[in-house]
Amino acid sequence: LTTVIRILLSAAMTFAVYRFLLDRLGEEMLGTWALVLAMTAAGAVGSLGFSGTLVKYVASADGPHRREYRVQLLHTAVLAAGALLALMCAGLYAAGLPVLSLVVAPPLLQAAAGVLPAALAAFWMSAVATLYQSYCEGLQRYLLTNAVLLGGTLLYGLLCFLLVPRFGLPAVAVATAVQALLTLGSLIIACRLLPDRIPLIPRRWSGEVFRQLLPYGVRLQGMSVAAMLYDPVTKFLVGLFGGVGQAAYYDMASRLVPMTRQLLVGANTTLLPAIAGLHASQPDRLEEVHRRDFRLVFLAASVLLLGPGAAAGYISVAWLGSAVPGFIIALVLLSAGWFVNTISAPSHLFFLGRGELRWPLAS
Repeated sequence: LTTVIRILLSAAMTFAVYRFLLDRLGEEMLGTWALVLAMTAAGAVGSLGFSGTLVKYVASADGPHRREYRVQLLHTAVLAAGALLALMCAGLYAAGLPVLSLVVAPPLLQAAAGVLPAALAAFWMSAVATLYQSYCEGLQRYLLTNAVLLGGTLLYGLLCFLLVPRFGLPAVAVATAVQALLTLGSLIIACRLLPDRIPLIPRRWSGEVFRQLLPYGVRLQGMSVAAMLYDPVTKFLVGLFGGVGQAAYYDMASRLVPMTRQLLVGANTTLLPAIAGLHASQPDRLEEVHRRDFRLVFLAASVLLLGPGAAAGYISVAWLGSAVPGFIIALVLLSAGWFVNTISAPSHLFFLGRGELRWPLAS
């Protein structure tokens, strides 16, 4: 329930902030920011799949007698993924302007160069924060993580409303970095206050734990590489062939549909620790739970994902002030595509919970 509430409130804030940014910055400047974020997001391939891996291993390592092992799981993941992500950010910084120059016109390229460092810093902090979030979710502390994530979203919106009228696009970059810093810091402190008393500074590296996490994480990452690169590549292609302004409208549509999808997938993902537990204790119950879960997701996705596509014209008028063809087309296509993707989520989740990655990887 708290996950659903958090996603709904985040969606409302996103709706308000993007309409505000479109009015204040214009479609070309907003499209430039979307392309900068898309490029930084490509660095997620360096996370080694440890965020999803942590949920499974922490959930399986139940009991106070395994506290030290859980601490080693988190710290090993943070040190390994954090170092690799830092290298990815350095590479993206070096390649950033040459890549963006293929899509962004020279007058806007200077603005992109100014916000790229803050965008990369925000990406690194957000990626590391996801590891702490996964640890909390492995312990089923969803209320805690949802409160932290919602607080970060509300702060981001407030900073945008206060600073953008005066400072323009750099204010959006600063707001994004501050949101990431607050989220990371809050989750580190939250993990310290939990019964495991996670040290504030990650120092419990374990080579044995790393060798345990790496094979599963790499296979999990292999399944998600296409998904990670899909959004950046699509936005660059839209910007290249449709212009930077069209990239802004695609970005808005691509935030609306996945956020609606997250209502289902985010709530559904909370089953992962329970599935891992059932697999270990009562495996005969998994098939029944899977059937019920699929029926619920299919019915909800039919309404929540196909609905925005059917009402794309009305949404465009309500959000953008007029019927924008580029936005409407993007919303219709994204709604249909994400519907097909979402109804496969229950099966994907059950394979992960059982540690079986062959079919998810093949798909």
